[in-house]
Amino acid sequence: MASSRKRSKRRRGVVLSPEGWQRVQAAQQASELSQNGGNPYTIEQLVVLTGLSTNTLGRLRSSHTPVDRQTIKVYFETFGLTLTPADCSLPASNQSKTGASVADAAETNSQETAASGTSPPTSSATQLLPSSPPPNQQDWGEAIDVSVFHGRTTELATLEQWIERDRCRLIGILGMGGIGKTALSVKLAEQIQPQFEFIIWRSLRNAPSLDLLLSELVPFLSHQQETQPTIRQLLQCLRNARCLLVLDNMETILQAGSQAGYYRPGYENYGDLLRVIGESRHQSCLVITSREKPAEITTFEGIEAAVRSLSLKGSLDIALALVEAQGLSGTLEQKQIISEQYGCSPLALKIVASSIQALFDGNIAQFLAEETTVFYGVRRLLDQQFDRLSALERSIMYWLAINREWTSISELVTDIVPRVARSKIVAALESLSWRSLIEKQSSRYTQQPVVMEYMTDRLVEQVFGEIGNGEQGIGSREQGVGNREQGTGNREQGTGNRESALPLLHSHALLKTTVKDYVRESQVRLILQPIIHQLRTTFGSSSALEEQLQDLLAWLKATHMPGYGAGNLINLIRHLELDLTGYDFSELTVWQAYLQNIDLHQVNFQNADLTRSTFTQTLGRVVSLLFSPDGQLLATGDMDGESRLWQVADGQLVFAFGQHCQAIWGLAFSPDGKILATGSEDHFIRLWDIHSKACLRTLQGPDSVRAISWNLEGNLLASGGDDHLVRLWDAKTGRCTNILHGHTDWIYAVAFSPVRTTSLDAKGEILASASFDQTIRLWDVATQACLQTFQGHSGGIWTIAWSSDGQRLASGSEDTSIKVWDVQSGQCILTLSGHKKTVFSVVWSTDGTSLASCSHDQTIRLWDIPRGQCATTLQRDSNAVFSLAWSPTEALLASGSHDQIVKFWDVPSRKCRRT
Repeated sequence: MASSRKRSKRRRGVVLSPEGWQRVQAAQQASELSQNGGNPYTIEQLVVLTGLSTNTLGRLRSSHTPVDRQTIKVYFETFGLTLTPADCSLPASNQSKTGASVADAAETNSQETAASGTSPPTSSATQLLPSSPPPNQQDWGEAIDVSVFHGRTTELATLEQWIERDRCRLIGILGMGGIGKTALSVKLAEQIQPQFEFIIWRSLRNAPSLDLLLSELVPFLSHQQETQPTIRQLLQCLRNARCLLVLDNMETILQAGSQAGYYRPGYENYGDLLRVIGESRHQSCLVITSREKPAEITTFEGIEAAVRSLSLKGSLDIALALVEAQGLSGTLEQKQIISEQYGCSPLALKIVASSIQALFDGNIAQFLAEETTVFYGVRRLLDQQFDRLSALERSIMYWLAINREWTSISELVTDIVPRVARSKIVAALESLSWRSLIEKQSSRYTQQPVVMEYMTDRLVEQVFGEIGNGEQGIGSREQGVGNREQGTGNREQGTGNRESALPLLHSHALLKTTVKDYVRESQVRLILQPIIHQLRTTFGSSSALEEQLQDLLAWLKATHMPGYGAGNLINLIRHLELDLTGYDFSELTVWQAYLQNIDLHQVNFQNADLTRSTFTQTLGRVVSLLFSPDGQLLATGDMDGESRLWQVADGQLVFAFGQHCQAIWGLAFSPDGKILATGSEDHFIRLWDIHSKACLRTLQGPDSVRAISWNLEGNLLASGGDDHLVRLWDAKTGRCTNILHGHTDWIYAVAFSPVRTTSLDAKGEILASASFDQTIRLWDVATQACLQTFQGHSGGIWTIAWSSDGQRLASGSEDTSIKVWDVQSGQCILTLSGHKKTVFSVVWSTDGTSLASCSHDQTIRLWDIPRGQCATTLQRDSNAVFSLAWSPTEALLASGSHDQIVKFWDVPSRKCRRT
């Protein structure tokens, strides 16, 4: 009997194996096609069909949590399948136990096989226990670290019950700013992640449009199969797999100053998203955090409904733990008093604790005895803290709110005017950290969302006052670094001469051209647009507003002080949709003005300092691009025969090289980065000195040049083109030294191996070439012998790229596929499918684990090479993407396309950094 009980216990601990999962999924899909109109079964339908509970189905389908073997058998029989031993395996945790456990499982399997009358597999016991399906897919975005987390056990238990047992589809975690909603959402997601196939966490702090959000969610949840995301497609993803979505800071997209729960203009479709997820059948869950309850949650929530909300209050346990962690001294009663006075808000307590440490040496009793007014609200507490800051500390707080992302000290040194010594900025940052007003991570700084919102609102209010009241508003400015640092005035009485203190309109940029594109767009939404709304409301007519702006421009000309005022006025005029014709910005510092795609007719910029301002750069269709070896420059070539050099740091044009008269398909930096080679359809290869910008040498071939590459020594160039030949050139003399024969069609790619040694039997360096004859050839440059010929593509080959170790070669073709080849054997070891049209370019990451590709199908794909699958798709609008380059020094991609645009992509965030 005891043995029977033990064996019964072993049978309960099984999960679906990969084979079992594939079998039952195929059978279920066949049933959906014939019985459900091709639509995936919802979890409710599966409950009816199988007779299993929603909780049991969730555990079974997760393939991570063990269930009874009989449960899996019932699920299989529902779809006409007979359970076999190969359909189940032990959970991952059990498979790591002793060999006796494995033998026991094998024994159980063999007994059940005998009972069912089927023949047992001939493989060993370990083969009877295949590994579980791959772990769930996770994308945590900007989720904070919650490794140190106190309390909230009741709230976590409630939320877990709603999600796991009650199968809620939409949950709101609501509460005041700084109460701990973000930390709770991350901790919740971490704890329940085994129940989900996909987990994705996103912050809405920068108010992304719904289209932008969907462009990240849908490809991720569909394994990159859907690249035109809509709410409908998202819903289908939520039906096909059990997904957990978390959207933090939803109050950012809600309308301030109106009835709570309604959306800002342009964000109403978020309401559609919540409505569809809340009322439609699916097996997933969306969790939002917000300071306000969206109207859709109010409409659909209920005790028995699939939509619920949790109002998060201050936790005394968390508050007391935080007070202890801050090193404050006092009795338990005193700690409780101060915790309750500040609503047990973690943020408020961190802020007030810094004051207690600074003013009362950490003694709570002295603080309680001296404090005459109790500040219950976080915003009022922030007012009090802000009043205590020095002018430099205030300036930094504004800049962190403007930058909206982690900011380095060097960036602040560049931003702040008048210039301030780096040592003073470091000291001010340290002071702000002590006050718990900023966050620090690896020598970079930012603010908590509630603090950033407070500072943004304060910036908008102050700048509006300065513009709206003209010189009087500027005269009563809030702060000035110069004035305060010199001790010549105070915050609200900065009416001294304008030479020593600047208004915010002049001391801070409302929009920055040097940040990532999505940050600049958030600056427009959250800073410029609110100011513009107030200006339009106040002035009414465009003529009155224009007159006010002209007066401010006259004031700027009279001050003769460098700053951001002129750039701010231009950005405001642009977004006010006023006419810039006739404006005079001569002799001014026009910093951070975004001048792309704007009419500058009769605008006077004579002797103006246009540092960090961006103009429209007219490009042809970009067909080639390449980073310099140090990653600081990007070279581009276009269909019009122009090649250009750009600074990667700020996107500024360094130089435009002429002299070619047709498309530039080939670009190659010398190994030392001092020379740029350009190859063109006009039959010429030109060598350019990066420092002097002079053309050092011109090499002429008999036909169009499609590709060029330097060898490791920097003394030899290889080229390929329309004459089907690979040519080797002496870089010093410009003479063609050798010609390699073998290809029978156009050659669009040549590339020297990145390593000097190779396992191939070669006497010299190895060169790879790829042709429209559908082959890749490896050449021994020393002997001109063809060492290998790779065959496998069914269309012309456009691109090849070596991995950094020289062991693998990737290729992209007209047949829409990407192949990865083992150089030694010449065998294709991986084929990547997903593009719909010709693959124009492939590039490796520096560590060789990722590959990027671009295509005529208007997409850029990032591939996970160890897993052999697409990791993500970077969606472009409606233009073919011709060229790609991967930075040698950071996780940065550059792309060039038919729409005459070059974009820089931040690989970890998958966002466009700059256009």
